[in-house]
Amino acid sequence: MKKLLNLIIAFTIFGGTASYAQQTEERKEPARIIGVAKDLKTGEPVGYATAALYKSGTDLSTSGAVADGDGVFFITGFDTGTYELQISFLGYETVKRTITINSVDADINLGEIGMTDEGLALEEVTVQGQRELIEERVDRTIYKAENDKTTAGGDATDVLRRVPMLSVDLDGNVPCEEVAIFWC
Repeated sequence: MKKLLNLIIAFTIFGGTASYAQQTEERKEPARIIGVAKDLKTGEPVGYATAALYKSGTDLSTSGAVADGDGVFFITGFDTGTYELQISFLGYETVKRTITINSVDADINLGEIGMTDEGLALEEVTVQGQRELIEERVDRTIYKAENDKTTAGGDATDVLRRVPMLSVDLDGNVPCEEVAIFWC
């Protein structure tokens, strides 16, 4: 019975060691390209900047990442070779770096990558709007005579002739049936 117990303990230890060794090999993380996007003037991180990895000499994007709030980005999923790293963010010039990857077993730390603002000066913008000439509501129709350019220089009769659903006779009179009772 003692031999059987020793045999069970030996198999348990050997089996546990073998399974632990397999777990450590499976947990191996892929290599990463690590960097921090920073503003050259202020030294502040450029949060949420986009980092894209292109195969050198092509427009083929192989991998990419978006930086976190502190400007730190991690790119994974690449093979050995020469790549062009492009880091961009709205309002900043795109930074390009050439990277040669010889091994996919170790991380590549690029450190801080300085970004400069584009410095584009915008010209003056004028926003103009015009209110509607006629506004339809549930209980009434509103005619805004001040927005009607055709009545400029005219009198009140000219304005009344332009009001929708209102008739004006040749003398400039409005029939009592078309206006409120208290006007007649």
